[in-house]
Formats: sequence, C-alpha cells, structure tokens
Amino acid sequence: MAVIKEYRGFQLPSELTRLRQWKHALKERESVKAIANSKEFYLQRYARFASVPAGAVK
Repeated sequence: MAVIKEYRGFQLPSELTRLRQWKHALKERESVKAIANSKEFYLQRYARFASVPAGAVK
C-alpha cells in the first residue's frame, strides 16, 4: 500500500474496516513477514513506474 499511497495518493477509505482488518492480519502472518522487504525497498523498485500516468501501463 505504501507504493500506491506514495505515487498515486490512494488510501483505503476508513469505512472499509473489514478490508483494513484483513490487510493488518495479512501483514502479521509469519509467512508474510518472512519474505517482506522494507517500505523503502518497494518505493525504490516502483519509482520508474511513478512517472507513467495511471492506466498507461499495459
């Protein structure tokens, strides 16, 4: 979500509480933690796509 928030200004709406709970539960899974990278890692990797307007990548 950090990448979408950073480059497209998108956040999950606060009224989507079940989706937010699911996202939190997913992030807390040991299997996800074992392969997750830092927020900075993802921001750097997706930076080249940030200059492309949303919807332009096919």
